[in-house]
Amino acid sequence: MSTSYGILGRKQTTLTPSSHPPSSGVHGAIHWRGKGKFEIGGVKKTRSTLKHREGLFSSARIWQWSAQAYKVEYHRRRWTATSTSSGHPASAVFALRKASLFGSSRAASISFSGAISVEDMVFLTLVMIYSEIQRREKDDEAVDAIHTAAPHDILHSAPLLLHADVSLAAQLVQQRNVLDSDFPSSRSSLRIMPWPAPIHMIFDSANATRESEYYPAYNTLLSTLFPADDFFFVSPRPISTPPLEPSMVFVVLHRREPVFLLTVKSREALDNDSAREDADDAMRAIIREYRDVRSIPFLHAISALGTRFCEYRFDTASRRISPEAIPRELNTPNVAAPKTWWELDVFSPRGEQRLRDVATEVKAMCAAL
Repeated sequence: MSTSYGILGRKQTTLTPSSHPPSSGVHGAIHWRGKGKFEIGGVKKTRSTLKHREGLFSSARIWQWSAQAYKVEYHRRRWTATSTSSGHPASAVFALRKASLFGSSRAASISFSGAISVEDMVFLTLVMIYSEIQRREKDDEAVDAIHTAAPHDILHSAPLLLHADVSLAAQLVQQRNVLDSDFPSSRSSLRIMPWPAPIHMIFDSANATRESEYYPAYNTLLSTLFPADDFFFVSPRPISTPPLEPSMVFVVLHRREPVFLLTVKSREALDNDSAREDADDAMRAIIREYRDVRSIPFLHAISALGTRFCEYRFDTASRRISPEAIPRELNTPNVAAPKTWWELDVFSPRGEQRLRDVATEVKAMCAAL
């Protein structure tokens, strides 16, 4: 598999098994420019003619190349394609790479049922690749430094493995060269050192729907930004006082003085207005708990929803918190904690740079004490 690029970005992704007769007709490609086309065995079809929504409020899509249509949807790090004309199990499953800090990592893989044609197998492989890249780009759409997004799970993984119950599958397995060059994650001009591998691994192993699984990940991240060699210490402290639900705040101490705060909720909270408002309320309440800090001019804080985060700053002189709270209007619907506040991602170039910049600012304030 390979992807070509031009001045305007991604041009074509090609799937070309190399050890089967050309007459098998399983060469496939995604043409990204213009209206976008899929190509299989020399036949090209416009993407808009190949898919449609399952329903007005459904995230699933119906994809169809030949006579058989497939319902394609994403759930918990898996893309599944299910035949719409039968009650059979999924015809294809694309499991994203899952790294594990304490056990064996799982490589990305695509598996097929035995009752699927060679043509549809190639088609669904292209659909899964296209869908995952689109999902990643949608997640990063607020980060303008991202020029070309791609699956983080594929970028840092072993080669993509293809499995099926037909002979072509064994031939496709040899296409084991889905490397960083196939799906560059960024064309950003920012030049920053990427997070160490253990940070990627521990975040990848976290269940995005459970807040507590992010605790060791953020504890590791903060310990990297604020090392003990510089007399910084990360202190996780439970929160259980009303109106806050039981949770955790990570307090970074310089010697014995609190200098940085971080709270975390699950990734699901990002798309829920009420959950974001609760996270905003919680962050402001926690900052007020530490309002007596006087040794530094500003107290920085981060509210993380999964890996997306919002930065807060408390001015110890004026006693003001930024961003300023948005009043809730009873008669006029409004969002008190806009999603755009959490536009940065821990693993985007801008997000990583901002976290490092904040850590540098905090260290500079502490050095002046």
